[in-house]
Amino acid sequence: MICLLRDFLCVGLFAALTSHADVLTRCSQIAETEPMPAGGHEIRITGKVQACYPSHPVAAPEKKSSIFCITDATGGSYVLAPTNMAHVAGDVVAISGKLEFIDYIGRSVIIPRQMTVLRHETPESPANVDLREIRDGAKAFHIVSATGLVIDAFHDELDPRWNWLLISEDETSVPLAVFGEKIPQDTLDSLIGRTITATGLCAPCTGR
Repeated sequence: MICLLRDFLCVGLFAALTSHADVLTRCSQIAETEPMPAGGHEIRITGKVQACYPSHPVAAPEKKSSIFCITDATGGSYVLAPTNMAHVAGDVVAISGKLEFIDYIGRSVIIPRQMTVLRHETPESPANVDLREIRDGAKAFHIVSATGLVIDAFHDELDPRWNWLLISEDETSVPLAVFGEKIPQDTLDSLIGRTITATGLCAPCTGR
């Protein structure tokens, strides 16, 4: 048993060291590291900027950083970059850096050491989707427009700047977040029972 255990640990350690040293070049590889924290992986990736969130809690202007998302042919990922790395939606960027796990988001994000804008393309127009496509993750990291019946409305318990609506369609429900100033609860409650159309980033998040 001791010999077998020793061999198992050696094989496991070798596999971990080999995986840790791999350079990830596609968004799908980043997704494969979830849901376990995957800080430390090296990144060399090219993708298109889909949306930018300069006021996000983990990337507020006073922190001199911004958070945005990129997509390639295989998927998407969040990027947390210094504000001096200029970018706008539609930019195709080449990024080298590492992955870092962000508790607030509950995912690993790309932390660039270097980012180069290769060219600018027309930003994506919102895709009209049903809630099932959002729930299944088919449009993750893309700009979408979806319609649903508001069945609940509330604020995040830890950060009330997150205003949440739960919308439903054909027995499928998804949460919808509006970040910024706290919207009065009466205003949120007035939306319950109404059918609304929302446009924004289809953002996978296992944190808040």
